[in-house]
Amino acid sequence: MRSKSKFLWVAVLATVLAMSSHVLADTVIGVNFVSCWPNTAMSGKTFDGLSNWTDSVPIGTSDDAAKSGTGLVVLGSSNFITCDWSSKNVWYGGEEATSDQQLYRGYLDDGSPGVQVMIKGLSAWLASEGLGSYVIRIYQGTDNGTSFRPINIKSGDTILETVQSTNPWTTDGGLRANVYTSPLTADTIILQSLIRSGSSRGTISGFKIIGISKYIPINPVPKVGAEVPVNQVLSWTQVESAADLGITYKVYFGTDPNSFQLPLVKTTTTDSADFFYDPELVNSATYYWRVDTLEPNLPGAPTVYTGEAWWFKTQPPSPRIETNPVSVTVPAGTAQVQFSVSGINITSYQWYKDGVALTDAPDLYTGQNTDTLTILDAQVADEGFYYCTGDNSLNQPATSTSAQLLTERLVGWWRLDGNLEDSIDEEITGAAAHDGASVDPNFVAIGKDGGALQFFGGTDDIVTVSNSVDFFNFYPRGYTVSAWVNMPEKTSGDWGAFVSKQRREEGADWIGFILTHQGAGQAVHTLRQSFNDLGSGTNVDDNNWHLVTGTYNAVTKVGKVYVDGALKGQATNTGAVETNPRALIFGEEVSTSTISPYSGLLDDIRIWSYPLDDYTAAILWTDFNPGMTVCLEKYPMDVSGPEGTPDCIVNLYDFAAIADKWLTCNRVPESTCP
Repeated sequence: MRSKSKFLWVAVLATVLAMSSHVLADTVIGVNFVSCWPNTAMSGKTFDGLSNWTDSVPIGTSDDAAKSGTGLVVLGSSNFITCDWSSKNVWYGGEEATSDQQLYRGYLDDGSPGVQVMIKGLSAWLASEGLGSYVIRIYQGTDNGTSFRPINIKSGDTILETVQSTNPWTTDGGLRANVYTSPLTADTIILQSLIRSGSSRGTISGFKIIGISKYIPINPVPKVGAEVPVNQVLSWTQVESAADLGITYKVYFGTDPNSFQLPLVKTTTTDSADFFYDPELVNSATYYWRVDTLEPNLPGAPTVYTGEAWWFKTQPPSPRIETNPVSVTVPAGTAQVQFSVSGINITSYQWYKDGVALTDAPDLYTGQNTDTLTILDAQVADEGFYYCTGDNSLNQPATSTSAQLLTERLVGWWRLDGNLEDSIDEEITGAAAHDGASVDPNFVAIGKDGGALQFFGGTDDIVTVSNSVDFFNFYPRGYTVSAWVNMPEKTSGDWGAFVSKQRREEGADWIGFILTHQGAGQAVHTLRQSFNDLGSGTNVDDNNWHLVTGTYNAVTKVGKVYVDGALKGQATNTGAVETNPRALIFGEEVSTSTISPYSGLLDDIRIWSYPLDDYTAAILWTDFNPGMTVCLEKYPMDVSGPEGTPDCIVNLYDFAAIADKWLTCNRVPESTCP
């Protein structure tokens, strides 16, 4: 039997209240991945009724201790629930200091797109327990006890909620617990631990699913913690098994966070159309509400079931931009390029280009006073940074972030013939030049083409390109960078960067691209958050000139590295590449410190706003080496040539080599040969 004012379900939040005498000890299920080590392929494991959350959890400080776990650690029992997951690794987190923390020292870990945990059979579990819904509590591991990844809670492809811990340790089992506060009813739930921006890992240490009585209302509108307009109507629903029971509800609403201090504002009828409350709201306020259930059929009726404490905020009256325009790189002549914004409390719009308000120019663009700006026939002259302001009668305009429009072209060309000037404005009419500056540039008279710039591995050598922080942040949308290099033979194992736009600071993620060479003198193309160090396997430290080229295609996610026009390596990575707040530099990896300085000659540095194809990358080299060739594709039948080696042509040389062995038989036994 149930009675009033007793506990109904296990407390999940400090704000979730005691409600019923029914003890739901068998309505909590969970998995602690600490005991999964070292088995990473446990698809289809079933909750097997282990009685305690910490059963079989290895306690200790050594790596071997963590590996001693043999299976899942499960709280609760169910013959319906199964759990599948995908993860490249199960990691041991060695930074935990106490025994409680060590309970969660193992965790699922994965690279992009992150760990996926699928929990199935929840509908049958709810039905077997006579429950109406459930909430999820997630436990997360960290890399060093300091950082957590966001986790999507999904039903199919729909993201129901995104949660993320902010505090490394609490008293609940050692780790910070994320709680999905709106009850769920879906049969299958996916927990997706995303990779943190700039990182390669997503983690989950464990989870609990807590059943909730069918009498508790679900699906509050607005969702807990949401920000809403002042005309918001509050509503909720009941689970299907609670329908037709004659249930009514009492609604409590106010501004006091103590849910027991909220005034009663409405008692509903049994009609589901009456399950709402339309309050009078003001801007920039926080409101709390609770819906209690009156069940008329149990002994001592009506039985009261106290609902959860829900809360929401109202929007401010001033304008706010919520969706910003997105930067694009397009072919010159693109018929229409659009930038859009969206926001709240906006009645008027104004678009700007490079800080100047756009006025009527219907031959160039339209929509300069709407939420969407359309640029017609995009050309070099249209390149720049666009942003929008939104306003209303308060005259407190909100401003969007800036979005760059760039055409696919050569965007920088430093010939280094006795100066650090960017000659792109001499090649392309209207193109903005970005000259370099250096404390002590060292020019030599003879380079690959004209003069060249010499570096001695010092801080005074570094060339910083002017006004390059924002402009060259187009690289996540695709790029090509090339440089002629001439290095002495390696006598040490140091790296040395030719061209770089990178942030690399203590405690921050590495972001940006680099054209460099590694300790053995082999050319490397690096793109952080993507393929990282893509080696060429080709030495360029032999006192000769070599052309090193790197490309990145943002559509296919393919990065490439070329040496002397020939493709030497490529890799695909779907990681999200970000911009960085550092200048473009030559002769160093980072503009704020001395890391991997370059020693050698540089000449003819070029950057494009799109990835060159293999043919064009080869032409860059042959243009400087008349009479020389590059083989773009090696044919299987190309086995010989004039020098007795493959020559990228299938002809009589190859036929002669094949004919020479025409009747050669390598079968065993020899008696089977003709």
